[in-house]
Amino acid sequence: MEPRETYRVLPSWSSWFWTWLTGVPLEGERPLLVHSAKSFLLMAATSYIGGIALSIGGVMNTGGWSWVSMITGWCLVVSGARRLVSTVVHQCIHGRFSGWRKIDYVIGELLTVLTFTQTAEEYRREHFEKHHRFGIFSTKDDPSVQFLMKSGFKPGMSVKALWIRLLLNIFSPKFHLYFITQRIRSNFVHKRPMRLVMVYVYLLIWGGALVLGWVSQEEIFFGVIVPIIFLYQISVMLEFVSEHAWLVPTQHVGHARSVHYTHSWARFCGSATPMRSATHSATSYYGCWLVWWSAQLLYHIPVRLLVLPGDLPQHDFHHRSPNTTEWPNAAYARQQHLQKNKEPSMEFWGLHRAINHVFLGIAITGANVARAPIITSNQLSDVEGSREC
Repeated sequence: MEPRETYRVLPSWSSWFWTWLTGVPLEGERPLLVHSAKSFLLMAATSYIGGIALSIGGVMNTGGWSWVSMITGWCLVVSGARRLVSTVVHQCIHGRFSGWRKIDYVIGELLTVLTFTQTAEEYRREHFEKHHRFGIFSTKDDPSVQFLMKSGFKPGMSVKALWIRLLLNIFSPKFHLYFITQRIRSNFVHKRPMRLVMVYVYLLIWGGALVLGWVSQEEIFFGVIVPIIFLYQISVMLEFVSEHAWLVPTQHVGHARSVHYTHSWARFCGSATPMRSATHSATSYYGCWLVWWSAQLLYHIPVRLLVLPGDLPQHDFHHRSPNTTEWPNAAYARQQHLQKNKEPSMEFWGLHRAINHVFLGIAITGANVARAPIITSNQLSDVEGSREC
């Protein structure tokens, strides 16, 4: 049984929440709220701007619960920023936000200024000239692969060594310095005059607020820089290393898009609910539920909010149908697409399983590039996990 189907044991009124968390709707389920491009942007921007205000407020106040405000604000900032960039700007560079390329370009540039990330122009050039091009996608010439390799992920490293590298990068000043240096370069080096004006105005606003005493240096650092720079970069790293079969040779069969059947996949959050068996005592069974709820609250929900927000759980759907306008409701659109087209698909339940799959591919590829196989999900015995404790 598919993990999402096991959630039927939970109250039916909560189904919308589990669909959001997992990224998978039940068969025949309809969305509680059908998003448009504008409503998606509004929610992401509200999360981002509201999160900054909340985190600054948490630093500003000295009450016993101020740290709760600050951390909640951080979560909202990171989640909002990732949705603004990885989903909205992504669709803008594909010309699938408003339908007007010039308007999409302006929106993309404004949002990348607001989040101080790679410019929309540079993002679009790398994305179309390399990442989406067959023969370059997922190879050493793909900008995403180059970023990972410069971050220390090398072909031939063991899976264990790759996991250690990932954990080190999260806390590594060298990694964060490299990442922010790339963001600064993208915003200031050889940019169009109007783009530079936008960046300088944005930074002057924060500088003016600091000079006028509206915010302090401490509030700027902990309320703005920590979530926008450090936590955002950790989120990007965790998402990147789970996204595609990086460096695994492609086996082109039929048409160029077929590479996405093996090198792209869905990353769903959640796990199958416990199932009572004859060997389970009541204590053991309820203990399994305690473990399950703990995993949802402490692992899967934070991952969904901070690492895989927006349409990132269904990123394979974007590669299957890059011109779709149904991206604001990607969970439902992906399901309908697969049912209609009967295409092969791969999915992982749990971010860690997707990361391990990527690392296994990098390790095998480096060990023997000439004979490196395409690794499929059934090579990982615990892709979906067991429903029994």
